[in-house]
Amino acid sequence: MNWLPVWLQLWLQKQFDGKSGKLADYVGSFLFIKQFQGWPVVRRRAGSDVLVMKAPYIGPRRVQSFSGFKPPALTGLAFAGLYFFAYEKTMGDTEALAQNVVFTGVILGAASYPFWKLARTTRFVIRFNPASPQEASQGAVGVMSWRGPDRQKQRVKLEEIYSLQVIAPHRWADEERRKHQNWMQSNPRQPGPKPLFQTASEVTLHTGPEGSHWHTIAEFTDDAHGELANRLKRAIDVVRDFVRIEQAMAQKMVVVVGPL
Repeated sequence: MNWLPVWLQLWLQKQFDGKSGKLADYVGSFLFIKQFQGWPVVRRRAGSDVLVMKAPYIGPRRVQSFSGFKPPALTGLAFAGLYFFAYEKTMGDTEALAQNVVFTGVILGAASYPFWKLARTTRFVIRFNPASPQEASQGAVGVMSWRGPDRQKQRVKLEEIYSLQVIAPHRWADEERRKHQNWMQSNPRQPGPKPLFQTASEVTLHTGPEGSHWHTIAEFTDDAHGELANRLKRAIDVVRDFVRIEQAMAQKMVVVVGPL
């Protein structure tokens, strides 16, 4: 439903408010539509208290890996090689085989360019798992898990979060600037490399004593002022507080009614 305009999502939720059924449950599972204005998207997983936040973005590391003409060129070369080995024994005309190999490589390499461009987008997902009643009675709130820009899975207890921070420009900006200056000194007559981390931002999470342990959550290209990074940070704070409030209410119910 998140592909619909925000006003239409809000209208649908009003229409299905208080109703039952799979469609009503699906529409009602989306949270914070008005607050977040379509990005990120937060939804409660069906049949559970787990909240899933989806915030697709384009990060500088993926731009480094998948931009330019090198990925499509290697794709075209791979398909050309496959065509050659598939037909080199069955096609008697060597000249026709060479033409077909070149044609296949060029066409399929060019056709793959949109897919490589799409590959720059990170399908970023954060899961908020509330603590079990037994864990909550001991002061636990829940767990936040995600895969960082390095594709490593991170898992942090919500009650252990010291702070969230937006860094703009990116921490690697100074190092990139130094490398660009050295490159331009060695190549004075050529245009300098396009800045990447100098115009990027990042969101970091801190745990441990005085926030001494750093965890990178996400990185954003073309976000030197940190607009997207601040939107994600705010969304994480809102959902984290929401989980904490729900957990406190559940604990009060257990105290008043007793465990089920």
